[in-house]
Amino acid sequence: FFFTFIYNSRHLDSLSKTKISHTSYTVGRSFQIRENIMLMKFILRFIIPSAVVASPCFICFAFNEYGPEDWLLSRSIAYAVWDLFF
Repeated sequence: FFFTFIYNSRHLDSLSKTKISHTSYTVGRSFQIRENIMLMKFILRFIIPSAVVASPCFICFAFNEYGPEDWLLSRSIAYAVWDLFF
């Protein structure tokens, strides 16, 4: 995803900096690249907050499963927090 985003951004920059010719520039291609970049930015606006919201769930689950067995209260709290988030 990130590789494609960087590739499209660089390609759009190169299209805007180079001299226009029939072999390197078409209106449809430039609009498609702009649309791809806009769509990827839109997707990133949802992926990053979703990862932030979901990360406590994964952390609490991992602590509950793989945490020290002697820490029963901490593991129970982690399970309760996981249950609230999930």
